[in-house]
Amino acid sequence: MLCLFLLFFSSNRDCTHSKIIGLVNLRLYVSLKLFCFNAMQQRKNVIFVVSVGSLLLCLKLTADLKWWPRAQNELPTITSLYMSEVMTFINEGYPITDSDKGPLTNLEQKDDISEGNEEIILRKHISESLYKLAPNVFDAVPEEFLSKFRNPCWRSQLSGEGGLMTSPPLKCLPYFFLAGMPKSGTTDVHDKLHTHPQVFRARVKEPHWWTRKRFNGKSVLQYIRGQSINIAKQLVKGSDPLIIMGDSSASTFWDNKKWRQFFPQENIGPRHLNAEVISTVLPKSKIIVTFRDPTARLFSDFHYFNKHDYDQGPSIFHSQVIDYLRRFKSCLANKKDNRTCAYDLQTNSTVRASIGLYSVYLRDWLKVFPRDQIKVIRLEDWQTNCTQMLPQLFEFLQLRKLDSTDIKKTCLRHPSNVYTRPTKQMLPETKQLLKEFYQPFNVELAQLLNDDKYLWEDSAL
Repeated sequence: MLCLFLLFFSSNRDCTHSKIIGLVNLRLYVSLKLFCFNAMQQRKNVIFVVSVGSLLLCLKLTADLKWWPRAQNELPTITSLYMSEVMTFINEGYPITDSDKGPLTNLEQKDDISEGNEEIILRKHISESLYKLAPNVFDAVPEEFLSKFRNPCWRSQLSGEGGLMTSPPLKCLPYFFLAGMPKSGTTDVHDKLHTHPQVFRARVKEPHWWTRKRFNGKSVLQYIRGQSINIAKQLVKGSDPLIIMGDSSASTFWDNKKWRQFFPQENIGPRHLNAEVISTVLPKSKIIVTFRDPTARLFSDFHYFNKHDYDQGPSIFHSQVIDYLRRFKSCLANKKDNRTCAYDLQTNSTVRASIGLYSVYLRDWLKVFPRDQIKVIRLEDWQTNCTQMLPQLFEFLQLRKLDSTDIKKTCLRHPSNVYTRPTKQMLPETKQLLKEFYQPFNVELAQLLNDDKYLWEDSAL
């Protein structure tokens, strides 16, 4: 009780002012705090005396320097830091236990990044224009991760926003991205991937953070807290260090709608994309993307997001396709190229035809990721040959091999998120317009992948 009394008393003084922190190292404070906490738990008189003496020293410093005014929006008080970390200890336990040296705190690392160095190493050489696209990411994510885990994870000195230690004791970002495309079987691939015991489910399948939510006020710490808390708990408990988790947002591969907000004067662009942000902070990421005949994908996408009358659906779809093709032609007439128009028309169209320009997006991802870190599959092949393709995906993610019986059992599961509402067939003239529009992009895609299957000449549509 005396320890808590002294802590609350000191919170009303200036012991937490940033200038005091400059004199009394925060790491020393946390170490003394842990001694005090152990004293309350274990009732060891010697440690108790040391803890009380340390806190009295802190009060002495504040008394000597009480002429310093308290500033607005300064660091949190000792009380808030102490109580937040105590609650983390109670709820989560210490992240790692060493039988010889006792528990380690969030501020300590044990031979993880470099010996004797507990500082987060942030990347330094980023262009100003790239930094502008994602300052919240570059400022929060370290350059090196804990080598003992396959999944990119780290510990930080202050584990929460505003300095409050409220996040999990271990922070993790995705090891892989099931990055696209929408209406191309991503939900089914996601579900079957997660039957592997080494693939750990994130809290949300599609957080859409990299492409959308981070621009709408959701911080990187909120994203990490929501996605990694489950795997972090397992790793802290001593689970298989090779377990991984992913982000299955189907927007990751293509969605860059916000780029004009950062580079409004660009005639040809975008200069930087979300792919470059991901490759900078997670250069070893594994990228999985599923493609589908772009004409069939677009029709499915249209029906999924628009509940039109059964008879009127095809004609409404046709008029929206005509409108998109007109806008694309107008964009090219303004001396812009296919790439710029593909990104610009992600926002200025009534139908999401830009998503089917796969070669544009793949070419951009190949600029920032090596080819062997990107796994491309076709939905058409996945639907007919799951038993061969699923083991290939597990191998791509460097997971242990599973028995063929387990693979077969998984592939026999009913496909996930299949649209079952009756729809009328696409109009022949619409189909022809889209086939002609997508054909040059499919040719480029087949060349990039060195596989003529991506011409979709075998499409049943």
